[in-house]
Amino acid sequence: MSLLISDVSFSYGTRSVLRRVTWELNPGVTMLLGPNGAGKSTLLALVATRLAMTAGSISSDKLSWSAPGDLMTIRRRIGWVPQSLDVDRAMRVHDFVSYCGWLRGMSSRASAAAAGQALERVGLAARRKDRIKALSGGMQRRALIAAGIVHSPSILVLDEPTAGLDPKHRRSLNTMINDLGREGVIVLLATHLSEDAESADWIGILSGGSLVANDTPAALKAEYGSISQAYVELASDDEDAGAVPA
Repeated sequence: MSLLISDVSFSYGTRSVLRRVTWELNPGVTMLLGPNGAGKSTLLALVATRLAMTAGSISSDKLSWSAPGDLMTIRRRIGWVPQSLDVDRAMRVHDFVSYCGWLRGMSSRASAAAAGQALERVGLAARRKDRIKALSGGMQRRALIAAGIVHSPSILVLDEPTAGLDPKHRRSLNTMINDLGREGVIVLLATHLSEDAESADWIGILSGGSLVANDTPAALKAEYGSISQAYVELASDDEDAGAVPA
């Protein structure tokens, strides 16, 4: 299975944000690098079906993002992890993750069981009865990932999941995300931190709404000396004023 992004463009009014992006994503971890405002959040929102394309197509396993009849199936196959929680923080952690599973079509009993497994995986089983507001920022980020994987998605989309975390928690989250990629999940992760991309299977660099690089970490290092140097040389500081908030 692969995820095909074909000639995708997007505009907010007269402002062009994405410009004819074509990309094939396969099982494993693909990191999308780019400066703030490059269009990363907009592209992720399109893949996660939060926005509709201005032009182009996205498809996977004979399902089309442009076909209304396919959207329910697509959404049940996608795990979406935004930058921050937009829920009632008085909810208990297990209830929040279970509810997210139910929203993806699971029965109440199945989502409750899957929530326990997801929280175990992200290291939050001991905090399952705590309220979300009692968790640290890093723990809230892990709760978001648990909610994103509770229904065992085949495509996982994460927007800046390590932003603001200390190096220890960043490494821990990246290890967990890489494990999912090795299990056959198509993981698309946006970040502006080039050091996070070291362990990715593939790296894309987005600049000014265009995909300016798509290669393995080893290939980028061979050509530019390091991933961070490739980022410096290829990425501009263009602002994406219309990008959707995470």
